[in-house]
Amino acid sequence: MYNSLKNNQALIIGGTKGIGKAIALRLASEGVNLLINYHSSDDLAEQTADECKKSGVQVELIKADISATNGIDVITQKIDSMSRLDILILNAAKGLERPRMAIEQKSGHIQSTLDTNLIAPWEIIKSSSKIMKKNSQGSIVGLLTPGTKFYIEGYSAVAISKGAFEALIKYTAVELAGYNIQVNGVMAGLVEETVGSKSFDKILNKIKNVIPAGRNVHTEDVANLVIWLCSDQSNMIIGQNINVDGGFSLASWKTLQD
Repeated sequence: MYNSLKNNQALIIGGTKGIGKAIALRLASEGVNLLINYHSSDDLAEQTADECKKSGVQVELIKADISATNGIDVITQKIDSMSRLDILILNAAKGLERPRMAIEQKSGHIQSTLDTNLIAPWEIIKSSSKIMKKNSQGSIVGLLTPGTKFYIEGYSAVAISKGAFEALIKYTAVELAGYNIQVNGVMAGLVEETVGSKSFDKILNKIKNVIPAGRNVHTEDVANLVIWLCSDQSNMIIGQNINVDGGFSLASWKTLQD
């Protein structure tokens, strides 16, 4: 348990399934009140909210498609009306629905992916940081991808947009550190029970035999790191991109040696 998190207020962008849901449940278990954004499934959102409420915290849902300007406006207007915001989790992402090589990508798909993976987080960070500055505290965590470091076939749109998002995290981390606001990234990679794992299920089954930790990464593994980054135990972690892959990226060359 992290006592510093109790009674904090968090906003999770994309928080009703996969990694986002795991983070929501973990924050709720620490006594954090939640504002959870989702895009489409009302039933799934209500289910997540009900599970979080079992920890005795307040949970509010906010439906908005952040790939569209009006969706971003819904989020930023809500933020502007809040008196307190301690934690911002940026988990929503898109781009896997059009897997192509980078040189064959369509400009429209690149733009729509950038809208969700870069422009929306940028606008939401700007609004959130205003409140965090007033209260002289805050933690912002963005979910990133190893696709910005390593080539993954068909992953170009996600990698391009998330690479820009990674740069945004580094720059805002420096600019906000003086206000006692931490900004960091978590590179989750292929994680069990996520949209990404379903798109690359064959790869997921192969790499678990190479991971030094002996198993694939689960959503709870990512959530545990995110919660630590939001606590006062990580105050001097600024602008970092921490990899959660069970050591796979270090041992992947082993597949060529066997």
